[in-house]
Amino acid sequence: MAYEDIYNGLTDEERERMIKADIPKFRTIGEANLSKEKLEQGEKDLLRLMEEFDNDSKNDIQ
Repeated sequence: MAYEDIYNGLTDEERERMIKADIPKFRTIGEANLSKEKLEQGEKDLLRLMEEFDNDSKNDIQ
């Protein structure tokens, strides 16, 4: 796949902005097929990390 092909489907403005920032377009390439329990645990872990990083950033300010 050519580098420019990853921007198909975007408006010209979105495409130019992403190219300037060197941000590739996100595409799902597969499925994880996780169980309900694994998905719930992943969500809990993500929320915990978000809270931890939020607290860290607040401590950096002080």
